[in-house]
Amino acid sequence: MSDDFSIQKHLEAIRNISESSTKSGGAISVLRAVSKEIVETLGYGRVIIGLKNRNSLVMRFRLGGEIGRDDKDLRKTLQNIPAVTLRPDNDDRLSASAYALLKDTSVIVEDSNRYGFRENETFQDEELIKSLGLKSYIIIPITLGNESIGVIIIDDKYISRKLNDNDIANINAFSDNISVSIVNARKFDILKRSHAKINAVKKELLRSQRMYRLIIERGTDAIFIIQNYRIVFANRMLQKLLGYETKEIIGRDFSDFVSTESKQYLVDSYENAYRKKAQTTQYEYYVIKKDGSKIAIWMTTSLTRYNNQLAILCFARDITEKKKSESELSEAKDYLENIIESANDIIYVLDRSGRFTYLNPKMEEFGYRREDLIGKYFLEVLSNRHRGRRFRKTLREGVRQVYEVEMLESDGKSIRNVVISTSPLFNDKSKIEGVLVVGKDITDRKRVEERLKRLTITDSLTGLYNRRHFFKTLRENLVSARKESFPMCLMMLDIDDFKVFNDTYGHLAGDEVLRTFGKITTKSIRCNVDLAFRYGGDEFAIILPNAKKENAEKIASRITQKFEENFGDLEISIGISSLDNHKSIEELIDTADNAMYAAKSKKKTQIRTHKN
Repeated sequence: MSDDFSIQKHLEAIRNISESSTKSGGAISVLRAVSKEIVETLGYGRVIIGLKNRNSLVMRFRLGGEIGRDDKDLRKTLQNIPAVTLRPDNDDRLSASAYALLKDTSVIVEDSNRYGFRENETFQDEELIKSLGLKSYIIIPITLGNESIGVIIIDDKYISRKLNDNDIANINAFSDNISVSIVNARKFDILKRSHAKINAVKKELLRSQRMYRLIIERGTDAIFIIQNYRIVFANRMLQKLLGYETKEIIGRDFSDFVSTESKQYLVDSYENAYRKKAQTTQYEYYVIKKDGSKIAIWMTTSLTRYNNQLAILCFARDITEKKKSESELSEAKDYLENIIESANDIIYVLDRSGRFTYLNPKMEEFGYRREDLIGKYFLEVLSNRHRGRRFRKTLREGVRQVYEVEMLESDGKSIRNVVISTSPLFNDKSKIEGVLVVGKDITDRKRVEERLKRLTITDSLTGLYNRRHFFKTLRENLVSARKESFPMCLMMLDIDDFKVFNDTYGHLAGDEVLRTFGKITTKSIRCNVDLAFRYGGDEFAIILPNAKKENAEKIASRITQKFEENFGDLEISIGISSLDNHKSIEELIDTADNAMYAAKSKKKTQIRTHKN
């Protein structure tokens, strides 16, 4: 067995391990190479690698080199075994593995049953080694600097003689070379990882450079750098913006391109950047292109460093068309505002809560001041009959509506009739944010319509409703009284011997009697309840809704009394009929007529009520 430990074989094994360390991925790979060399080159037999946990004597074991088929089962067994403790916690007694680690020396165990360090104490690692069938073995410590990282356990059952001191020295030297190989492997691994990181950083830097170059060259903004007031870098968009070639731009003062009215802004931007150290500024400039045309640009500047010196990074874009559009939009806005402000229609805007946000001057004709109405609720300027339902419908359904409202003047009493159109106002997200109201004052038109309507239904001489309107009104009141089960009376009146009076005193006097009688009738009936009509010639009729016979008789008495006070020589006859469920309009009129003629036959002022 002396050849097993020859210097030549050790040198060959160390050389192989060293070569492996320069290609490895770390200490584990080196230890695997060590196991292989121990088995294949030195021929020592089965190898077990033990790796220690940091700062403790707890170790995990793995199979190294393989000889024989049984090693597969052994490898599986070791993988399923948990970490083992190399010594008890309460004293300093050591197992062989612990001794090798702590003393940093190789240990030869000739008989695991008679190991001298154990002192009748059973250690977990030795029990594990015995269970694997190792009776005699060599333990080689592996250290890195001052730290022990594990052991290599060599099964020496194939060694036929005892090892001498020279063998032990060779084994320790072999152990030292293993440590050196692991150190080299770690250094190489660190170097390789560092090199990989450097390459990754270089690739990322290259990618970023390409990306930024792409952004700078293909972006829509002109990008350039000003240093010491001169342009030292410019992308192609600045060439396009100014109409100059790059060689005509680089080295020139940017103020050469700025129009006279904008030069002060450029001075201010330099002041903010260089002296006040403003990080970002924005200005609008007018610049002169190579062809002499003037354009507007919006420029953002920020302080930076270029070639290790302070510089100004500039981003500029042409806003000439934008300013032109803004100017046209502003002119259109002013034009529309002038139209709205001068319009004869009432125009106002309400927010979603129904409060005024804008009013044109037309509202001032109602006695309001525009500033007083801003923020007020729109129902405050409408009569009490309005509840805002249509406004809410416009908001809810987004539909245009046209309807008539009664708008109050500033005194809170006078009413204007206004036809309004309500339209929803949408924001840029197509959501309704308010309502536009356009209104036309139709008060005068309504008054004319009312007068015309009045003329068609009233008697021009007496001012009472005429015969045509009588039948329409009587029919409506009759239907309503029956539906609501209310009482109703009809009164027919006639001036006795009026033809004789006319023939005696003339038609003018007769007309005056009729006019006076119309006034007496109007003042005697219930205001806004009863309705008086000139039925024809000297005949009159009164419709008394919701009135019983007693009420009608009282009104008739007032009329006769006032008539006698005004015309002592004349008499009137009055007939009254009350509503009966089976009566038609004709029957109601006939009964009142019959009662009136019955009163007339008495030749003096009479009131007759028809009795069913």
